[in-house]
Amino acid sequence: MFGKSFSIGKTVKISLILVTLCSFVFITSNYNEFKELFNSYRTFLDELKENGILSPGPEPTNSRDKKILQVFEEIYSKADEMFTKYFNEDSELQLNIPAKLYKETNAKLYNYNVYYGRYLVNAVEGQPVDFNLINCETIFDKVHAEAIDSLFLNVYSSFTKDKKRLVAEEASNKRKMSIHPPVSRTGSQPSSSSRPSSMRLNSRTFQHTLDTIPSEQV
Repeated sequence: MFGKSFSIGKTVKISLILVTLCSFVFITSNYNEFKELFNSYRTFLDELKENGILSPGPEPTNSRDKKILQVFEEIYSKADEMFTKYFNEDSELQLNIPAKLYKETNAKLYNYNVYYGRYLVNAVEGQPVDFNLINCETIFDKVHAEAIDSLFLNVYSSFTKDKKRLVAEEASNKRKMSIHPPVSRTGSQPSSSSRPSSMRLNSRTFQHTLDTIPSEQV
């Protein structure tokens, strides 16, 4: 009974660690791609920040305005992809992060989506655009940091629990050996009355629960 319970508990813990690891790998890959977009357009974005942005309108004619729409369309599409993967409540990859951080990032994504549509996609040509509001480079930084911390805590917690269990079992075995030492082949056999009445281990089960994260649909 004990062996079966331990095997199931260990399998569950390993599965949870693997799920956490996979989530970390996926979001890290997408996060790096998102950050790389800004790095690839760094010079152009710095120029926009320095000189300001005017809305190019729905049908830009000059190359600078066309590039503004192109760059921010790429950024918007990547941000939307990450939202769909990691924040949509119907997604299998929805992040298990603190509710406060989830709501904070969700709100930032919503505000960015509104501003992008209002001041770039559907704006009147020549309307001033606030670079700080249209620049969402750091929007996923806290989420990625939390994903790293979550992975570390899951793996470390599992390791420390297993270590404590092994130490406790070793101490228990030593106590049992002192009560019932091995019988020497050359000595006399102890009577049955001197043996412990039972050597059966109490069954244990290992359970692991995940806190549910409340979601806020955009």
